[in-house]
Amino acid sequence: MITLTSIRTAMLIMTTAFIATGCSKPDAGPPPDPTKPSIDSVNFDTSAWSEKDKSRDAIEWDNSKADVLSLNFFNEKPSIPVKPKELKKLRDYYRTMISKAGGGLVSVDVMSVQNLPCIKTIFKVPQQPDGMTYVGSFTIPLADFSYVVKAKCTETGTTGIRDTMVMQDMMSSGKMKMGSFDGWAQDPYQPSFKGPALRNKSEDEKYDEKFPDHPLSRCRKILANVIATLKINDVVAKSAPFKGSR
Repeated sequence: MITLTSIRTAMLIMTTAFIATGCSKPDAGPPPDPTKPSIDSVNFDTSAWSEKDKSRDAIEWDNSKADVLSLNFFNEKPSIPVKPKELKKLRDYYRTMISKAGGGLVSVDVMSVQNLPCIKTIFKVPQQPDGMTYVGSFTIPLADFSYVVKAKCTETGTTGIRDTMVMQDMMSSGKMKMGSFDGWAQDPYQPSFKGPALRNKSEDEKYDEKFPDHPLSRCRKILANVIATLKINDVVAKSAPFKGSR
């Protein structure tokens, strides 16, 4: 059973060591040294956002849809136990972590930005009494520090519209048997996995254009804009690469 405690646990994990790859608490401090990595070493387009808070190691923004965007700098070795290129192990790692917290995987991918291997994840966390919160993260891990951009988008108002409409369309077109839920929800990389919150057919990216205001569509769009406009300075780009914490 998904409880309020499990949801709070999921959000706590996702905002600290789980997806942030570190556990430092942001705090105020002296101006950063331009010759060393800092919160100002990474930036991206935030013209559609309003800054809420900024400290030495974190910046947070929000928008008119109550989405939350943040950038965190962790000045310590990332805690991810596998190398980014070990994609299956990476997905297994995140699956285990989020399922223990009551959520599930939507996607886990690795991509290169300025020749740096980066990790893009999207998780879903059930809300009470209904609806989903989607948390998308873009992690830039280096040998001795990391950056995490996180977008949190919450389902509000009437929930489940995307799921219902896609399911009805699939049934009417014969892609699903009427009244059958076989194959509707499953882990994207391990179909046999039985977890507390599984990705369903309606969460496929191809439906985002049809449901642009859905929180998952918003989450993907936010991450896409971050990646498209991301700028990493030379201090970070030339730092030693991350090779796993083990």
